[in-house]
Amino acid sequence: MSTPAVTAEEEAYRYLFDAICQGRYTTGQRIVAESIGAELSMSRMPVREALRRLHSEGLVILRPNRGAIVKGLDVDELRDIFDMRAALEGLAIRVAAPRCTDAHLSTLERMLDDMDACVDNTELWVQRHCAFHQYVCGISGRPRLIREIASLYTLIEGPMRLWMEQVTSKRRRARDAHQEILDALRARDPVLAEQVLHEHASSTVSRLIAFMESSPPAPPHT
Repeated sequence: MSTPAVTAEEEAYRYLFDAICQGRYTTGQRIVAESIGAELSMSRMPVREALRRLHSEGLVILRPNRGAIVKGLDVDELRDIFDMRAALEGLAIRVAAPRCTDAHLSTLERMLDDMDACVDNTELWVQRHCAFHQYVCGISGRPRLIREIASLYTLIEGPMRLWMEQVTSKRRRARDAHQEILDALRARDPVLAEQVLHEHASSTVSRLIAFMESSPPAPPHT
């Protein structure tokens, strides 16, 4: 069966999303639809639709007749997002714990091994880290809850990538923290699983905020 063709809007969206999350477009940088259209050999209209989608996801700010700028997150917003993520992901893992099978556990072990195998590749490690958490949440069998959690991950993906590029040692130590999540699921203990998840999120956001506060601000773009 053939793969469905990707629309111009989807191509523009993925291009811009990746550029923002990978730090190629920084906070405050202006994005002009005509320029992006020229880069991608398409008209400005699908780029504008992609920018509207990114605006709805909180990644850019649309300005009438002035294009869009990359929104970025301040420390308070980042803390709010992690609080929401911890609450929703905590609910997901609490539901998931008694549903977790030996097959789920084996898959999660393999996913941790895959993360360990790419600690020197930030891009791939972040992808596999996200996939691990998505798989844990997926065990809950709550599609709407899973979508809400995924939308929060979208908002923090950019800062997470930038942070992880600077702290290879963090990636090397991450196995222990994620192993605790796996062990709680293996115990089929919903209370323990939720507690471990909350502690994991709290530890992550505190270190990420410390990194953001110690990093020099990006130069403004007009």
